[in-house]
Amino acid sequence: MTLESNLRAVVTAQLSPGEELQAAFPALRSAPWKLFGVDGGYNYVVAATNRRIVVFQTTAVKLSTVRTVLFELPRGYRLGPPEGRLYARLRLGERDAWVHRRFWDQVLAADATAP
Repeated sequence: MTLESNLRAVVTAQLSPGEELQAAFPALRSAPWKLFGVDGGYNYVVAATNRRIVVFQTTAVKLSTVRTVLFELPRGYRLGPPEGRLYARLRLGERDAWVHRRFWDQVLAADATAP
């Protein structure tokens, strides 16, 4: 099972009834060249649904293990466009997140399906 399909399965299990997953991608909490942040080691899984954007906490090592919901953003919130060479720095409300180029299509899909 690929990381993308694993993320979709894990996140879908956490959603409310009737909520449809539109895009999901992992994101790093700190800049990738810092490896692990100073204040812990969790990362994010960002999920865009038909109702909201949900940011889940994961472990530092296994991005497909969803721990808890950290916060939510309104569905109209724009995540992108991603820019950069290998990682794009996105603003998730008050926090920064770093998304690898491999998942930029998911960021664009989340923005394309926003109201």
